[in-house]
Amino acid sequence: MRIPKSIREQLAIEPGASVLMTIEDDRIVIQRDLNGDTAQSLTSLRGCITEETKRSDAEPIDPIAIGAWSRDKADRA
Repeated sequence: MRIPKSIREQLAIEPGASVLMTIEDDRIVIQRDLNGDTAQSLTSLRGCITEETKRSDAEPIDPIAIGAWSRDKADRA
């Protein structure tokens, strides 16, 4: 579905970004999918941390915790 540029700009939705669609009464409601944006952002970082760039004291990150954090952030937006 194509969203007009003027609407995308107001909602800070990039072309090709994920959106959430719901029905409220007799209307279709389109919202930014903050979790999808987070997943896409994290995917784009894949391969950026190598053995040479990794900090030796960095703790492992739990992907489930990242998902919970991003959902919490979306709820506050």
